[in-house]
Amino acid sequence: MSDLNANENEREANQSASDVLRAAAHQLIDDLVQNPAGRQQRFFPSSFREDKAMEFATLVQGTMTVHQYAARFTELSRFATYLIPDEEKKARKFEQGLNEKLYVRVVGFQIRNFSELVNKATIFERTLQRSVALHEQRKRTTPTGYQSGMDQGPWKRRSEGSSSGKRPVPSNQQPYQCRTCNQ
Repeated sequence: MSDLNANENEREANQSASDVLRAAAHQLIDDLVQNPAGRQQRFFPSSFREDKAMEFATLVQGTMTVHQYAARFTELSRFATYLIPDEEKKARKFEQGLNEKLYVRVVGFQIRNFSELVNKATIFERTLQRSVALHEQRKRTTPTGYQSGMDQGPWKRRSEGSSSGKRPVPSNQQPYQCRTCNQ
C-alpha cells in the first residue's frame, strides 16, 4: 500500500509541476504576442537592436530583387518602428530605397500602401527583365554586317583610309565620274 501512496504522490507532484509549466508557457506566449517591443527587449541586446535599426535606416535595394528587398525591409523594420510610424511612411521609405530604374516608374503613382507598392515594383521589375532579355535576344539574331556600321561590308574601304582624296566607293560599284570633266 505504501507503494501505491508513493506513486500517487509522485503523480500529483508531476501534475502540479506540469500545470505550473503550462501556465508559465501560456503567460510567456501572451506576453510575446501582446507586447512585441517587450519581446525584442527580452531576446535582443540593445546594441543588436541599434545595429539593425541603423541597417534599416540605410537599406537600399542594390542587387536584390524586389522580393528580397521587401523581405529584408520587413525583417529590419521591426527594429526601427519609430522611423515608419504608419503605412504611408513605410511605403515612402521602401520606395526611396528602390533602384533608380524602378523608383522612376513607381514614384509618380504615389502609392502609399506597402503591399501595393511591392506588387507594382515587382511588376515593373519583371517588365524590365523581359525588356533586357528581348534586347539581348535581338542583339544575338542581328546580322553582323549591320551591327558595327560603316567598318564592315561594302563600305570597308572608308575605314582603311584613302590618300587620293576621292570619295569612298562601295566595293561592288564603279567609281563616280563627273560628266563634265570625266574625273
